[in-house]
Amino acid sequence: MSSSTRKGEDQSRRRVLIVGLDGGTFHVIQPLVSQGRLPNLAALMEEGAWGELTSTIPSITPVAWTSFATGKNPGRHGLFDFQTIDPQTYIPKTARGYRHGQKTLWGLLTEIGLSSIILDVPFTHPPEPIKGLMVSGYGTPRTPGTVFTHPPGLAEELKARYGDFGVALPKERFDRSEEFFAEWEEIIADRERVALDLISERDWDLFMFVMTVTDNLAHVVWTYYDPAHPDYYDSKAPRYRQGFEGCYEASDRILGRLMDQVPEADVIVMSDHGFGTCRPRQYSFNALARGGFIQYKGSGGGRLLRWAASLYLRLPWLRGFVKNLRPERRAQLKQGLKERHLIPILQSMDPHRSQVILSNWGLQMYINSSDRFSGG
Repeated sequence: MSSSTRKGEDQSRRRVLIVGLDGGTFHVIQPLVSQGRLPNLAALMEEGAWGELTSTIPSITPVAWTSFATGKNPGRHGLFDFQTIDPQTYIPKTARGYRHGQKTLWGLLTEIGLSSIILDVPFTHPPEPIKGLMVSGYGTPRTPGTVFTHPPGLAEELKARYGDFGVALPKERFDRSEEFFAEWEEIIADRERVALDLISERDWDLFMFVMTVTDNLAHVVWTYYDPAHPDYYDSKAPRYRQGFEGCYEASDRILGRLMDQVPEADVIVMSDHGFGTCRPRQYSFNALARGGFIQYKGSGGGRLLRWAASLYLRLPWLRGFVKNLRPERRAQLKQGLKERHLIPILQSMDPHRSQVILSNWGLQMYINSSDRFSGG
């Protein structure tokens, strides 16, 4: 039964439905809208207000969604990257949402007695004890026994109802294969059922659901979507573009079905950042190494590493070959390069001789000072 027709419900009650398209971009949305393939987004754009907004600096998932949740910029909430670095060991760790110590939108609603259902919002782990329900999203550890719902028993309840229920991510983070697309299709179908049941059966004032497939697939196939990139003309490109555009169509379908459940709700569709072509992230490492700010481990001060990284950047076919490896082969290759300090990541840097410490994502830089790091 639709939540908008429950017995005893206050029909004057204002509720808000927020649907997130992680990495969503008008570069994809507008062409598909013009082709009639995103009818629900098209209707919202026609009837409401829309436009490109400025994201955070840096414009990445953990920073932007945390800024939305808290209303604070990164300087206030303290998340700047996907990872933090242990000051004693220089070992990177996944950033955790609880680090910010700020009140969230759903936390503030809890304080005034209003209920929220928060589904798959990135970097909300550990789940916050709010009035309502929460399933934490991307950034949640996938180790056995990890509590990723509030209340904690919600995970078992959902598992009993829907079968294998976990964080809405494929087994492999990025993989150019038919199996990868098929796994995402299964995840989307499962999450659609969960979201529709929660929105119609539970009581709430704020319902927020973020679909990360739009970002995840973009990381995998964007070069096949960009006409300025050589991959666009690859024989596999039409199939990848079809799968990528299909995830936007699926997201639009889910959006429409959610809105049908609560026609009286105010609707917001949002993204954390856009998407586009950029240089490989190793550029930051190479630029700092050339300036002498980073020193690498191994003999020769990392000369072989710099040569290998430069070769990787100069040869598009080599990057394509590596990216098209199946996950297990790519992991083996990466592990072999890491062991020989031939890949420009944090573990290949010499922390005792480097002036700057750079995270593995190449987005967050630390001055390697002795008041902050053990080897500074």
